[in-house]
Amino acid sequence: MPAAAPVHDETAVTSRTPRRLYRAAVAGYLTLLLLVAGVIAIPIRNEAIRIALLAGPFLLWAAGLSLFWRQWPIRLVYLALAIGAGALALLPTRPIDFDRLRMVYVADLVSYHDTPYLWGGETHLGIDCSGLIRAGLFDAEFKEGLRTRNFTLLRKSASLWWNDCTAKALGEEFQGRTHVLFTAPNLNEADYSKLQPGDLAIVAGGSHILAYLGRMEWIEADPGDGMKVLTVHAPSKQGWFATDATLVRWRILEPPTSASETR
Repeated sequence: MPAAAPVHDETAVTSRTPRRLYRAAVAGYLTLLLLVAGVIAIPIRNEAIRIALLAGPFLLWAAGLSLFWRQWPIRLVYLALAIGAGALALLPTRPIDFDRLRMVYVADLVSYHDTPYLWGGETHLGIDCSGLIRAGLFDAEFKEGLRTRNFTLLRKSASLWWNDCTAKALGEEFQGRTHVLFTAPNLNEADYSKLQPGDLAIVAGGSHILAYLGRMEWIEADPGDGMKVLTVHAPSKQGWFATDATLVRWRILEPPTSASETR
């Protein structure tokens, strides 16, 4: 008798197809997760990377919600994340404790001590001089915004993170975020009685910036021989302390009733 023709089981084929698609979707999701993690690990923050850091988590959330929609515990987690993120915008505006914010800012600056110098860097993996000054502040604003449930500080943190600027721009009262206190022939001859911890010094015509820690001590991401974040006590023989200096203050670190109103 002739051999029977093989039976083509369409049910088995169609049942395997969704599994293959699901596995491919999971593989794509994991690939996206690795790409986002890789971008986060890059210490340099330029416009393209900032956009990727904003878009990446949203894409992960949208892809994950679609992928795991039928698994209700995971679905609830993804929806809760979206609700929690949206709820941040509903937080009220509260008075800012300027002294505490200044204290947290100084502590965040110090946390970068010994971080390698990297031009364009803004993280603990690598940082440059203006990156240190900005990263310390948007870190402090974010922490205090969450602690006090103050949306104003969270908004200011996000705005400062997004709007990159140079040391020279900060010395020119960039976007009204800083204001000039006074100028000095150099940091060794500056009037330290007029300074508070968290104040900034733009030196060498805007080529470099340092932050004041108090007690005549400065912190900087040194692009010179140090090539890392270090602290220097004035008076110092370091070259940055022997050149012209413009002393400025973050407006967010002083009460709005003072001479320079917080914006």
